[in-house]
Amino acid sequence: MEYDKKEIARKLLDDVGGTPRVYAFKDEYGKEIDIFCGDDSPIEHVSSYSTVGLSDYTLNKKIDDKSLRAEIIGSTDSRNDLFPNIISDCAFKVMDGSSPCMPGTVFLNAIDNYYLDSNMKHMLLTIPFLWELHDLEFDHEYVTWLFAVPISESEYHFFVENGYQKLEMLFEKNQIDIYDLNRSPVV
Repeated sequence: MEYDKKEIARKLLDDVGGTPRVYAFKDEYGKEIDIFCGDDSPIEHVSSYSTVGLSDYTLNKKIDDKSLRAEIIGSTDSRNDLFPNIISDCAFKVMDGSSPCMPGTVFLNAIDNYYLDSNMKHMLLTIPFLWELHDLEFDHEYVTWLFAVPISESEYHFFVENGYQKLEMLFEKNQIDIYDLNRSPVV
């Protein structure tokens, strides 16, 4: 099938669910990104947000001669109403080429730009684990999802010194509340 953003939005509605809304964002250079919101997803009082259209941009990687593309998804307490801005800022950094889009990518100060007093400051891209978001295969593209996890300054320094997998292991060991932008750091 031909690449279609509507198919991405349908997949989000089917797999992420919740009460849907869409936000439109534009950066200072005129680039645009839509952000899907599923309220009360994956649980009550939590909202999930995903880009719809980041996959218009290539990651300069191929799988079976098809261009690999990605969308960014994240979840937070529904009261964090600036979270879609954070996700859109991350997307714009990928779109303008200033940031890669792969597991282990950190968007510095992504949260701090909107929530100055938050314990979490940055966004770390990981493999999604809250939903059954399988890749979408189109005629010439594969579209996958990456999960944006809020991390603190100390967790970022741990990541730099010890790597992505060791930080993820600490998160699992401590059963962090990924929805809470004010959770206590694990290091």
